Amino acid sequence: MGDQMDILTPELYGDAFARILFAEQPYPLGPGAPDEDMREDLDRLTVETAFRERHVTDPHMAIACVAAVWLYHDFLWEAHDFLQKVPTPTGSYWHAVMHRREPDGDHAKQWFERVGDQPAYEPLQAAVAKVATQYDAGPEAEFLVTQPSWNAARFTDLVTSVLGGASEYEELCQEVQRIEFAMMFNYSYAAAAANAH
Repeated sequence: MGDQMDILTPELYGDAFARILFAEQPYPLGPGAPDEDMREDLDRLTVETAFRERHVTDPHMAIACVAAVWLYHDFLWEAHDFLQKVPTPTGSYWHAVMHRREPDGDHAKQWFERVGDQPAYEPLQAAVAKVATQYDAGPEAEFLVTQPSWNAARFTDLVTSVLGGASEYEELCQEVQRIEFAMMFNYSYAAAAANAH
């Protein structure tokens, strides 16, 4: 993964994804409110339409990408319906993110446990640490800089604390979540189809 993998670059994902992914899209820690203006475009998004310019080599990863876009626009339960069809470690990761946003931190951590050692974790942690050093991360959040590999369960605990009003790190968590989404989407997309970036 290159240095730019923490940046969402919709133009690289083909026309169908490019129309509904936005590099600067706000991405709330909690459930947010479904963007009903996007529903029609999302309803048209299938593996076939999303990957018509590519040859799908991993259908589960392709479904995960479609689910992630629903999640991106705050349609948590629609994303969940897709993720029920993705019995893979990466599917479990996206499933966990959905539950983290619900918010149901305990359920999210159960799903993160199913992921195991994820190839995206090392570069994800490196990107997160680089950003987290720009914040005044006290004891509660310093693990984002010091942990040797990405710990999604520990980040879930921090997000749960923020959503419960017990932590001041909302802006940091939102930035970390932005990086997490971009890198996991890039990873899922590259694994889903041949000739992907």
